[in-house]
Amino acid sequence: MDLKGIDAWKSEFFRLSVLDGLIRLLFGAAALAILILWADHLFSLPQFERWLLFAAYWGALAAGIHIWLLVPWLTFDWGKILDAAAHEFPQLKDYLRPAWELSRGNQDRYTSERLKQAHRERTEALLDDLPKRPVFPLRLSAAAGRLGALALLAALTLPWLKASPSWERVAAPWRDMPLEKFLRVSPGDAVLDWGKAAAITVAWTEPSVVARDRRELKLWLKGPGGWASARWDNNSGSMAGFTVSQLTSALPYYVSWRDLRSRTYSLTPAALPQLDSITATLHGPNPVAIPLNSVEPLSLRSGLWVTFKGRPNQPLAQALLRVMPAASPISAIPLKALPSGDYEAGLLVREDAGLRFELQSADGRRDPSPVLYALRALADQPPVIELLSPVIALQASPADTIPIIYRARDDAGLSRLTLLLRSRAGEREIPLQRFTGRLEFLGDHPLELAALGHGKIEFRLKAYDNAASAQSGVSQKGSIEIVDFESAHAQMENLWRKTQDRLKSLGDKQERARSLSAAQKSQELEAEQAGLAEAWKESVGLLSELSSSMERDVYANPGLSQQARELAEDLEQSRRRGLPSALASGSAGDFKEAEKMHAGLSSQVKKAARLLDEGRRLQDLQDFYTQASRMSQNADAMQSALDAMANKEGGKASSPGAMGKLSSALSRLQQQMQSLQKAIEALPQVDAQSAEAMARKTYTLALDAARQSADALSRALSQGDLAQALRQADQLSQELAQIQKALAQAAAGEEASGMARQAAERMEKAQALWSEVVGDQSQALEKTQKLGERHLGRKLQAQKELLAELSREQGVLIDTAASRGPWFPGNALAEMRAVKAEFDARQVRDSDKWLRSISASLRFLGAIQPSEASGYEWFALGEDKIRGKLEQGPAVMDETPGEESAAAARGQGDIRRKTGRLQGVLESIAAQLAPLPRAILQKVEGAQGEQAEAERALQKGDSSRARTHQENTLSLLNQGNREMSQLAGGQKNIQAALGRPFGRRATGVRTMGSGGMYGTQIGLVELPSAKDYLPPKEIRQELEKSLQENRPGSYDGIIKEYFKRIAQ
Repeated sequence: MDLKGIDAWKSEFFRLSVLDGLIRLLFGAAALAILILWADHLFSLPQFERWLLFAAYWGALAAGIHIWLLVPWLTFDWGKILDAAAHEFPQLKDYLRPAWELSRGNQDRYTSERLKQAHRERTEALLDDLPKRPVFPLRLSAAAGRLGALALLAALTLPWLKASPSWERVAAPWRDMPLEKFLRVSPGDAVLDWGKAAAITVAWTEPSVVARDRRELKLWLKGPGGWASARWDNNSGSMAGFTVSQLTSALPYYVSWRDLRSRTYSLTPAALPQLDSITATLHGPNPVAIPLNSVEPLSLRSGLWVTFKGRPNQPLAQALLRVMPAASPISAIPLKALPSGDYEAGLLVREDAGLRFELQSADGRRDPSPVLYALRALADQPPVIELLSPVIALQASPADTIPIIYRARDDAGLSRLTLLLRSRAGEREIPLQRFTGRLEFLGDHPLELAALGHGKIEFRLKAYDNAASAQSGVSQKGSIEIVDFESAHAQMENLWRKTQDRLKSLGDKQERARSLSAAQKSQELEAEQAGLAEAWKESVGLLSELSSSMERDVYANPGLSQQARELAEDLEQSRRRGLPSALASGSAGDFKEAEKMHAGLSSQVKKAARLLDEGRRLQDLQDFYTQASRMSQNADAMQSALDAMANKEGGKASSPGAMGKLSSALSRLQQQMQSLQKAIEALPQVDAQSAEAMARKTYTLALDAARQSADALSRALSQGDLAQALRQADQLSQELAQIQKALAQAAAGEEASGMARQAAERMEKAQALWSEVVGDQSQALEKTQKLGERHLGRKLQAQKELLAELSREQGVLIDTAASRGPWFPGNALAEMRAVKAEFDARQVRDSDKWLRSISASLRFLGAIQPSEASGYEWFALGEDKIRGKLEQGPAVMDETPGEESAAAARGQGDIRRKTGRLQGVLESIAAQLAPLPRAILQKVEGAQGEQAEAERALQKGDSSRARTHQENTLSLLNQGNREMSQLAGGQKNIQAALGRPFGRRATGVRTMGSGGMYGTQIGLVELPSAKDYLPPKEIRQELEKSLQENRPGSYDGIIKEYFKRIAQ
């Protein structure tokens, strides 16, 4: 049967289940979503955690749908409805479920059908009588109520999440939000001034999540090495900042906080608007453009109109020249754009002012601190002219030409320059240059001394400006003393030849004296020796006079002068020491010794004669070189004059006066070439088959070609053909330079094969051998010291063994004395024990005294007690025996020769023989090449004597005496080595001085001042030309350009210092 109304209860059950599940699902989903929003809002969850929460949220929602909506349908049970109805209607409690079972056909065989039918009827009757109310009323469950309350509480917090980015972060975790949602990044993408500071700022409001953990906020910069984190300069309050000190290249950057990051921004530097290569054009008769720079003020004459022009480095919207005078109102002059792209403005100079170019770029940028230029208004000043060279007093030959170097300048412009010359003939003004408004000039003037006569001349330079009433300026005074150096040089040459003749004669006399000594012809020897002393005195006197004359002669080779002085000193020592001994030996009949002494003196004289002969050839080459150098200088001067004339006249013929001066100069040059030709032809000829001729090298002097070029130049000058004259002058200059070069090469060859170089080389080898001898002798001394140390060790060991033996013997006497009891005196026993104590300590201090005291006291007791005398005497004899052994010492006291000592003696002999070789080398140098002080040879001889003594001592085994002689040897060798080192250095100086005149332009000019024997500094002086004073144009242009380039302000000091060093 069917129970009435039970299906309606089922509908009520499902309706209530769905409604309760939906409410639970809605409230739970809302509460969980709000909780997740707060979690992200409070903790700014990373994307990974938000993904997990997103998945968990939808998983929980799916679980709620399953549990609260699907499970009631899937697990429906009528028993729940029946129980609920029985609970709602208690009268049905005993009837409803059995009636339900019966209606479903569940039969009970123990119940009758009648009873079953009655039960169903009763149940239906009860159902019919039920009140009209639902079994499942529409009311929320407790769980739904709790979830609703939780959702309501969560919803109350939503106003605080209204503006939170967590809505989007939680709802779409795959779409990460930019960090800009939480903070502001400035300046973002920006174009800033190049080289200026740039600030990156990040700011946020207090509720921002960034404020909770500002340490996680990082700035990332991209440099050459990639992205790198940068430390904030300031990270406090509600902002963080970082400053880039100088922005010189594009700088990408972004900001990150935990897993959030901003987009990538970029700071791009842009050059400030500036004018490049600003020039100031001074308007007047001769407009001049001057580069403008901020290092030095622009000094201009008052009343001058000046225009400033420069090219902008970028398009400009506005350009002004701000003029800031010292005493007048500030004015702004617009810069006018020119078709060339430059901007220009002009002003009239009235007073000192500051100038500033204020530029605005097309995009509105300005230089906040433009470069300030200084303008200085000057009154018209007289011109300034400086004498650059020569600035000290000179002595020069009439054959010399002195280049006078000068520099002149004027604020308005120069008109002419002159030379004021004062001599014995009076004062005159020589025109030098004429100008039409030139502001500065650097030049030179070749002052020929030939026509000025001898004596002192004074000169000044004078400059005139181009003002209406011309002003002038005068330089400091210079002075030149014209000296007849040629006469002094000729006197020196005559004295040289005379000295050569006297030395040759003296050498012949010495050789005859040696031969007569060898032949033992006493009478002839006596006659020959009679004139030797006077011949030596005269020869040495002439050599000393030659040395002094060479020191005074400006043309004399400095190396030959020093060599002559040393030769004179060497021969003077021989005259004072060696000659008297030779004369005495010959007079005494000691012919062997006389022969030896005269042979040595003859060798010294011949050596001096050879050195003078060789030096004469080098001096001749130097004289030729000096003449060639003068010719080359004169040719260069002519070429410069021709070049200046050609530039001035544009290739046309110059004035007859100028051409006449050049022709006169050329005539003098031709005379100089002819003089050089005659001097070379006058050289003494040698036999073509001689050894000297075979050893010589050949050098070609193109004198004929030079004379032909000079003739061609003369013809061009007479015809007025400047172009042809320039070509011939250039060719002539090159040919004369080749002649000068060939003479220098010839002098180098002569010097390379000369005795001075050989002496320097031989001295260097001798010094090396000397150093070897010193090193070998030092090693020999060390070996001898070790021999002595080993002998001393054996001696000490023997002494210790002797003391041990004496201690045992003393102990026996002490034991015997102690056994005799009171019979033996106590004081003697105490002294015996003291002696043994010293022996045990291996010392001997008072033992000898105590032993003598013991023996004396015991014998005294034996004398006063005759009956005990024998006993006391026995002990006294025992002490005497010990004392005797102590005085005798150990058996190995004397050193005996052994194999080591013999080997040391042989080594010392080898060193002595090497020292002998050294003496032979030194004597060979002294006899053949260069004078050596006798003291050096004496030290070598003394060293060999000490070495021989040391060798004999080592053969006897006496290392102590050998060491003394070796130390003396080493002292002599070291002293001699130092003297030899100084002598070798002097010889090298001579060798260097021999070639010094050939390495530069030769003149007969010397400075006057302190120094030298006669108040002058003797030697050649290199005078500069005008081009030596002119800084390279490229450097000046580069400096001016660099000053206009953009640069950070902090670099100004560094760049200025760099420019300063370049200029210096």
